[in-house]
Amino acid sequence: MSQPYDPFSKLKAFIPRTLFKRALLIIIVPLILLQLISTYVFYVRHVETLTQKLAGHLITEIEYTISEFEKLPNPQSSKPLFDQIEKFFKIKVQYEKKLKLKNKIRTYPSLTTQILSNALESSLDANYAIDAKSKQDHMLISVQVKDGILIFDIHKRRLSTSTTYIFIVWMIGSSIILFTIAIIFLRNQIRPIIRLANAADNFGKGRDDKNFRPKGALEVRQAANAFIKMKQRITQQIQQRTEMLAGVSHDLRTPLTRMNLALEMIKSSQASKKNIDKYVSEIDHDIIDMEEMINAYLTFAKGEGTEENQSVKISNFLTDLTSQVKRQHRKFIFSSDESPDLDFKMPIKPNALKRALINLINNGFDYGDTVWLRTKKLTQFLIIYIDDNGPGIPKQDRESVFKPFVRLASTDSIKRNSNIGLGLPITRDIILSHGGDIKLSDSPKGGLRVKITLPL
Repeated sequence: MSQPYDPFSKLKAFIPRTLFKRALLIIIVPLILLQLISTYVFYVRHVETLTQKLAGHLITEIEYTISEFEKLPNPQSSKPLFDQIEKFFKIKVQYEKKLKLKNKIRTYPSLTTQILSNALESSLDANYAIDAKSKQDHMLISVQVKDGILIFDIHKRRLSTSTTYIFIVWMIGSSIILFTIAIIFLRNQIRPIIRLANAADNFGKGRDDKNFRPKGALEVRQAANAFIKMKQRITQQIQQRTEMLAGVSHDLRTPLTRMNLALEMIKSSQASKKNIDKYVSEIDHDIIDMEEMINAYLTFAKGEGTEENQSVKISNFLTDLTSQVKRQHRKFIFSSDESPDLDFKMPIKPNALKRALINLINNGFDYGDTVWLRTKKLTQFLIIYIDDNGPGIPKQDRESVFKPFVRLASTDSIKRNSNIGLGLPITRDIILSHGGDIKLSDSPKGGLRVKITLPL
């Protein structure tokens, strides 16, 4: 199937690939367009109007000279008049006797010459000619008079102004200054983005850039902070799995050692049938422990599995959770601060999050007889509190309970299938995968408080 035609496909080949060069292009293109528009307005409007006024003054002087020349009784006595004209008007005048101009020349390539020609056309009845090429800095204006022509030698500065050159220098100079300032600012803005890209690339290669700090504009700092949080979550998950593998290796040694000893005793010729049955029973027990340990390992390694994020209404989610828990535990109390605020949707993995919350609630019932769940919605976060009235966890042990295969001395009353010690690590793994956080503290109910923070 052919792709649709893109009229800008060829243009894309000339677009810079780096952000710095693209940003420069965004500045340069409007700057050039502004220069072109300014030049057009200045030359076509300002220069044209100014040249017309200067040409009008010049033609007035030419008309005066022609009028005074025609009053002379003898054209040969025109030298005193021409000297006065040169003194006061700075125009050299020359009389060529018996010469005649053929036709009026109406079109000239130069804008200044054309404006002067139009002014002469409207002011003089006689034929005229303009020569702007014979001399570099002067132009010659020939006007037909009686018995000859008058040639006016005029400096070209009479039809121009120094503001033209000042404007050009100011325009180019200011553009260079603004462009230099823009480059300096752009480099400072793009440098934090480059550092962020390098930090992400180094992290992907297994190199931790400990000196990386969020800098730059607000959006860049937000992206850098999000990267740091993501890096911390990934590092924490990798650390948990490393500790879990070490714990599996350590905990498997104990049943394997017991199984080896039992097998040695079975092989012994002195072992009676009764002792053999006892050793076989112990081996079966150790195999069950190993199966539970391996299953817990697989569950932890799988985490939340392949479940995708879904936009779920939180009020419905908590209602389902409450009804499911109350089928097993009647002393479960759910409350919400400003409950109407829970009627909103947020992206979560409902099955994984429900499994994590139920695990925390069950842990509360393992230690106490009543569990409270309370929710609170903030501007950017949803807070979930889970309280129980059990003995709680000592402050110094609250962080260690999230490590795989860690069991506190006070957990002897927990059910057998909880002895593997992976419930809380899996729970935190699920919370972290939602971009959230989980903290333990003292509960106002007398037991343990679990605070879960989830971003909206």
